[in-house]
Amino acid sequence: MPEERKHRGNRGNNRFPDTDFERIFHPASIAILGVSSDENSVGFGTGMLRVLKEMGFAGRIYPVNPSGGSVLGLKIYSRMEDIPERVDFAVIAVTAKLVPQALEDCLRSGVAGAEILSSGFGELGTQEGRQLEDQIREITARGIRVVGPNCFGIYCPRSGLTMLPGQDLSRESGNVAFLAQSGGMASDFAHAGEWMGIRFSKMVSFGNGADLREAEHLGPDGGQLLLGRRRRLGIGLCALRRHLRRGQGPAVHLPVRAQGQPLQPHRRQQSGSLVHDTFYSARPGGNIRNPIHAAAG
Repeated sequence: MPEERKHRGNRGNNRFPDTDFERIFHPASIAILGVSSDENSVGFGTGMLRVLKEMGFAGRIYPVNPSGGSVLGLKIYSRMEDIPERVDFAVIAVTAKLVPQALEDCLRSGVAGAEILSSGFGELGTQEGRQLEDQIREITARGIRVVGPNCFGIYCPRSGLTMLPGQDLSRESGNVAFLAQSGGMASDFAHAGEWMGIRFSKMVSFGNGADLREAEHLGPDGGQLLLGRRRRLGIGLCALRRHLRRGQGPAVHLPVRAQGQPLQPHRRQQSGSLVHDTFYSARPGGNIRNPIHAAAG
């Protein structure tokens, strides 16, 4: 396994175990917690199972639900510990109050990372929601990494991971990675980018960002990064496409931190209908290079 796939993260004074990004972005096996035996269910768990199969994910998929049964030709396991192998990655789509226990089960089973699609955490602004999110952080500190909660998850063409909805996204891998808090933004960018001929190496919607966030994704992977909170999506995609056609490096957009110093790259100056957007070109690890200015009417 390439050494760069393992990355030691930290937040404040907390030191996390080595993060195996290979198992997170390119899993050989996935457990989906919160799948219904009803193939027509509109729940996120069954929906994710459906889109992974339609996307052509080549690894092994293990649906999990205490009620057991089967769905889409797959056995539903009642418990994580009943799965006959160590699972690389998990998708958690159970109600918020059940998420901490589900994450504990994943940790005990040796899962490297999980994306939590469920909502009902800190984004609600309630004491209960904040406490549930704190529980997620406490569990991650013991050795499992988390994308989310309240997110759309990961799209990685090479491995066949995809977000919901995302069964129609390209399996052709490119040299642009995109990170966004917003699941809707990530999904829109993925679909619009595909239409415009932009191919992604990976895309992450990290939602509340209780554990893994923007800065840590900068370090472990050699791919090129675009951090985005686009107010005008079409302008951003056009500027990115022009930038890539010129053979230039990755475009990083949004306030990010490099070498501990806050940056404020997002500049909007309006004069009539003209909007100026600023991108920052960067190398993995947060090495910010020269800004790139793009203007569109």
